[in-house]
Amino acid sequence: SGTRYLLPLFSGDGRKIPAEPLRSVTVYAADSDRADYIVELPRFAFGPVYAGDRAGRILVRLNGKTVDEVPLVYMENSE
Repeated sequence: SGTRYLLPLFSGDGRKIPAEPLRSVTVYAADSDRADYIVELPRFAFGPVYAGDRAGRILVRLNGKTVDEVPLVYMENSE
């Protein structure tokens, strides 16, 4: 997908766990439309987490209305 978010692991050791969209995010809009992407993620990852677990989501909005929701998932296991 190309977009990666790094969430600090709450353990305090400085490790960060990557999360990525489960699929690509695309919106087709006219020039007069307003498209927004809202990323919802926690500030920290509370372990253990496993690759594929849901970390958050991306809301896709067109003219203020949600038209898609894409899960963000962890890409690695934590200890």
